[in-house]
Amino acid sequence: MKPASQKQIFLLQGPLGSFFAHLSRRLREGGYSVLDVCFNLGDRLYRPAKERHCFAGSKDSWRAELIRLCALHHPQCFIMFGDRRPVHEVACEVAKSLGIRVYSFEEGYLRPDFVTFEPEGNNARSEIIKSLPDFVESDWSVGPRAVGKSFGRMARKAVVYQWALALGAPFAGGYEHHRHRNVILEALLWTRALWRKTVYSKSETAFETWLTQTCAKRFFVVALQVHDDLQGLHHGAGWTQPQLIETTIRSFARHAPHDARLVIRYHPMDRGHVSYGPQVRRLAQAAGVSSRVNLMYNGHGPKILASAAGFVSINSTMALSAMHHFCPVFAFGDCFYRIPGLAAPGRDEAALDAFWSAPPPVDHQLFLRLRALMAEKTQINGNYYLPRFHPAMAAAVIGRLTRDGIVAGFADPVAAAALPLDAVVAGSWQAR
Repeated sequence: MKPASQKQIFLLQGPLGSFFAHLSRRLREGGYSVLDVCFNLGDRLYRPAKERHCFAGSKDSWRAELIRLCALHHPQCFIMFGDRRPVHEVACEVAKSLGIRVYSFEEGYLRPDFVTFEPEGNNARSEIIKSLPDFVESDWSVGPRAVGKSFGRMARKAVVYQWALALGAPFAGGYEHHRHRNVILEALLWTRALWRKTVYSKSETAFETWLTQTCAKRFFVVALQVHDDLQGLHHGAGWTQPQLIETTIRSFARHAPHDARLVIRYHPMDRGHVSYGPQVRRLAQAAGVSSRVNLMYNGHGPKILASAAGFVSINSTMALSAMHHFCPVFAFGDCFYRIPGLAAPGRDEAALDAFWSAPPPVDHQLFLRLRALMAEKTQINGNYYLPRFHPAMAAAVIGRLTRDGIVAGFADPVAAAALPLDAVVAGSWQAR
């Protein structure tokens, strides 16, 4: 690789595991100066000591420190995971005021084979829709490399990170973590999640078969999200999961066809943390629809969506899987897929009242264009928690930074990384 000039890139908090460490190393190999910023002991576990800058303090003191660092190093861009974390909100504000580019990772919009990497922000802050009117889908012939299972590895890294976060809290100053969870309680809640998954697995598998075969196109799916997910909290237009449950059951009872069913599905990452069962049973009984409302802890999302009459959520990216399966979508919150032809018009209870009896069909050609645009502009084939994907992912990131004029000097970042794949494409992607 041809060396680049010494330009600075700030890597802020990253995903669990070693991906940001690998990305930092690859950038340095290209001649770039990288400042790895750590805010707690958990961050330090997964970041290289070289050029590491450790900060402990409040959001206000972080703002002052970041401005000082920018004046000292003149960074080309900030790279982070999750643009709505407290420390990253500050970074986005500072970047905007100083004219510095921001790139944010997130979990993949097109899961499980992709991660998200896009400029400025994620979900409702995404700039992707600005490109849709002029985008023409490319003729791709190569599909993404399948990722496979990664939950076990992610869980192990999360346990280590949480313990380090807790043990290092006394030394983190006024640091505000994006999720307020006690490490002991978290272990108990995940134990309950495993118990619920195991206990309900057999009965819900049988129910799923009956639902998709006997009630096809006569049931609606309500997708719950993680109760403290930042994308929901910041872009949910004020909606919470309990409010979603209450509104959908009330509206369903009054306006849905009398032979329709309502299936409320837990998010797999939240089934042990919150108990919505009592609320669902109470509201369904009060509305006189107990026999037509079901709460599921498990369930294969794509199989259910392929047979559903409609999909309702705040702003879940599971809506993309619904669109893939021609399932009409209603979203209460702010989201990048709120486009005429993809999501139903309106976002209040009155609009939902009309959705039950006349859910607007998905414009599938428009969805294919959106999916292709996402794959080209915002998605990278790979997985944060499986190191074998990190070289390809880092090369793809560098390629996009090069395309945007942020970095230069990598003669051929794709070839240099000896990628196991040579393109990020969506031609054969299928929602799972």
